[in-house]
Amino acid sequence: MEPLFYSIILVGSVIFIVTAVKAITAYLLPKKDVGLCLVTIIPISGSSDNVEYTVRKLLWNNSWGKCTGQHILLVLINADEETYKICEKLCEEYQSVTLCKSCDLESVISSATFCSAEKV
Repeated sequence: MEPLFYSIILVGSVIFIVTAVKAITAYLLPKKDVGLCLVTIIPISGSSDNVEYTVRKLLWNNSWGKCTGQHILLVLINADEETYKICEKLCEEYQSVTLCKSCDLESVISSATFCSAEKV
């Protein structure tokens, strides 16, 4: 029983030390601004029940990443009314989320207004 207990303590200690070193270095070292504007295009068609989960997951993952400018572009392709309302609410809640129709996609990408606020 003792070897198992010591093994668990050893593994836990190593995980704690690695996490502590990572947190300290992230705090002390300056963040490197690479000046990128990452655009994720999500096509939405029909009834997309998981669109809110997908957008929130992408934003949460980016909060832990090193990219300074992530923008999510929701492209509606024959989406139903409920999905459209969900997308509108997400755009209101997060300024880095934009909603457009498939016919407007080319003009939205070519204008690149969502990257103008970022350092490109």
